Amino acid sequence: MIGDVRFALMRTRWVSPDQVVIAVRGIDDRDAAEAKKGLLVEVEPRASDTPKALADDADALVGATAVDAENGQTLGVVASIQDNGAQALLVIETEGGERLVPYVEAFVAGSELDEAGGARVRIRVISGLFDDNEE
Repeated sequence: MIGDVRFALMRTRWVSPDQVVIAVRGIDDRDAAEAKKGLLVEVEPRASDTPKALADDADALVGATAVDAENGQTLGVVASIQDNGAQALLVIETEGGERLVPYVEAFVAGSELDEAGGARVRIRVISGLFDDNEE
């Protein structure tokens, strides 16, 4: 619900650890969206919003194990989240030092929480991102 009107949530995009952009059915242009600015947004949880589902909240990823999305190899641990103004960055502590990974779909394939409350974030690794000896 936005204010006292029910809408269907279409998609979300995190732009920082504490700010999300949403698209809802029925609000189709910028003027309509601006009219809703500042209103309380309430989202009913779905069955998929359980601890086993995707952890859409970036803050929930602090302490998560970062793994290569392709092969499952452990890359490190998410130590914190930074905001660089353009998007959130996952600060991943690795054996080779700290790595900054943009918290965007191009780099973060997804995340999940297990029954014990441990989290895992799957990173789409590009050449040089985690290689210490990249030429």
